[in-house]
Amino acid sequence: MSVLSSPPKSAPARIRRDPRWLPLLVSAAMVVLLVVQVATPPAPDPTRPPPAPRAIVPPQPQSPPQSPESAEWSRVLDRPLFSPDRRPTPTVAAATALEGFVVTGIAVSEQAASAVVRPPAGKTIRLRPGQTLDGWTVRRIAPQRVTLDRAGESLDLTLDPKGLRSSGKGKEKSKGNP
Repeated sequence: MSVLSSPPKSAPARIRRDPRWLPLLVSAAMVVLLVVQVATPPAPDPTRPPPAPRAIVPPQPQSPPQSPESAEWSRVLDRPLFSPDRRPTPTVAAATALEGFVVTGIAVSEQAASAVVRPPAGKTIRLRPGQTLDGWTVRRIAPQRVTLDRAGESLDLTLDPKGLRSSGKGKEKSKGNP
């Protein structure tokens, strides 16, 4: 045996000198510092004055909301929210004004639209938007209906291919029927 030989190295000494353990030790130290920083509350700023106490203000009594005038309500109710055109619902007199007129055909394209209407007596008539029928002006021709206007009233005649009926009753439109 030689005198110069050193004793065998212990396990902790081997870990300290092994470079593979270094990232793990640094990460563990950073986690400990992060936990300590999150757990301790921040120190108050000595340069900032303390906040002033807030005064409690009782709520002011409010008057109840004012309802609109009856004329305003009638305008709101005349324009149904879920109706596609939001037009006032025609009166019963308007609905019966064209009773007996039957829409027997409608042709709609990108450039033009026309409808074939059969009056109660007489020959069938071809109508286009802007033309008149018994004092009513054709406002719009859609694939299933003809919309007519007169003095602020609106009336829809729906397509009846069999020629048996005319639904010129404007109230049906507000019920959600097509």
